[in-house]
Amino acid sequence: MKTFRDYRGVEIKLSDEVLYGHILADHPEPIDYVQDIAKALATPVVPVLPDPRRPNSLRYYGWVDGLEKYIRVAVKVLDNEAWVSTAFLTDELV
Repeated sequence: MKTFRDYRGVEIKLSDEVLYGHILADHPEPIDYVQDIAKALATPVVPVLPDPRRPNSLRYYGWVDGLEKYIRVAVKVLDNEAWVSTAFLTDELV
C-alpha cells in the first residue's frame, strides 16, 4: 500500500492490488506509474474534474515527460477515504 497527498493535502491510497493487478497488468506502458501518479495528484496540470461515469470519483491529470502524454488518475472518494482506482496514459484532457 502506498499513500500520497494531493494538492489540497488529502491523503490518497494506492493498493498493491490496484497497482499490480490492474494498472501495470492492463496498462504496461514504459512509465514509472508510482512517480507519475504522485506527481499528478500533487501538481495536476488542469483543475481536478468530477468523473461523469463514476459517482464519487475525481480525475487528476499530470504530464508525462518523454512520452508527451497525460496520465489520468481516477480517485474514488467515499466518506473520509480516497484511493486510486486506475491510472493510464491518454492524449486528451476529458
